[in-house]
Order: sequence, then C-alpha cells, then structure tokens
Amino acid sequence: MQKRTERVLQLMNKRRLDSASTRRAEESPAVEWQRAVSRATLLSGFGQHFGSNVAGERDWALSFHCDEYTHFISHSWRASRLAKYFALLYRFSLVPAMLAAHAAALTTCLLTATGVLPGWSECDV
Repeated sequence: MQKRTERVLQLMNKRRLDSASTRRAEESPAVEWQRAVSRATLLSGFGQHFGSNVAGERDWALSFHCDEYTHFISHSWRASRLAKYFALLYRFSLVPAMLAAHAAALTTCLLTATGVLPGWSECDV
C-alpha cells in the first residue's frame, strides 16, 4: 500500500510540475528558436537553401527571430531543389509576373499603335 501511495504522490507531483512548466511557457514571450527568413532569401540562388539538410552558421545568420509566421513552408527531401523553387515562384510570384507581362505587352501595343515603335510592315524581315 505504501508503494502505491508513493507512486500516486510522484504522479501528482509530476502533474503539478508539468502544469507549472506549461503555464510558464504560456506566460513567457515567443520561443527563442522560432525563426524565419524573408521570401527574397528563400528564393535566392535558385533554391540553393534546399540542397542540404545541414544548416551552418551562414544559414542561421540569414534567419531572424519572429513571433509568428506569415507563411509556413515545409518541403520534401524527395522533391528536387528546382521543383521546390518553381513551386515557390508559382505561389509567390505568379500574379506580379503576370501583371508585369501584361503591362509590358499593353505598353508595346500602345507604342506601336501610336507610331513610336515600328510596326511589322516597317521592319526588314
């Protein structure tokens, strides 16, 4: 009976300690290990950051402490580095790239229609 009582007391003490550590974690500021990188850093070097699963001091220096994430990006080690890079480009750069392409096409059409740029018939082919 004494061993059972001791075990119950140990479990109660463990719960109290677990509850206290949970409360401290909830009251404390953001966790120190929560870090982020900018989209520019993530997309730099054609996905060079996805080449290795070992991060060194240089990689750590690229990240910064953050309280919350705007986007959480995880990746698979099975997918190629370029596949991940192009998926991120599609996700984050598709709309700006399409807007820029349409603006360039519209500008070219307007400049051609007003005679600032030569038309096809005026070019030597």
